[in-house]
Amino acid sequence: MEWITYEACDDSVQRLIAQGAYRPALEALVQGYQHVIVRCCTAMLGDAAHGEEITQEVFLGAYAAMARFRQDASICTWLFAIARKQCLKALRDRRRPRILWRGC
Repeated sequence: MEWITYEACDDSVQRLIAQGAYRPALEALVQGYQHVIVRCCTAMLGDAAHGEEITQEVFLGAYAAMARFRQDASICTWLFAIARKQCLKALRDRRRPRILWRGC
């Protein structure tokens, strides 16, 4: 997919968000960016399965944040920022020691 295609996707998503049509905007985001976000997350995490899992979190995070999207950045920049934050969180969680809760 070429960047010109992403720009067309961005325009569509931006228009849908402005209309308050968040579900169609999410569908357009997933259709336009799923493959590149999976590749990005897989590269950051070093694991394809974990990359796909975190990609789902990226799109859920984008959906949850759509109402607050201020258009200060492009859709592409906004989505990749969400992906980066989700991947960094996953890497932190992976390194964090597991503490088991023991009831009294």
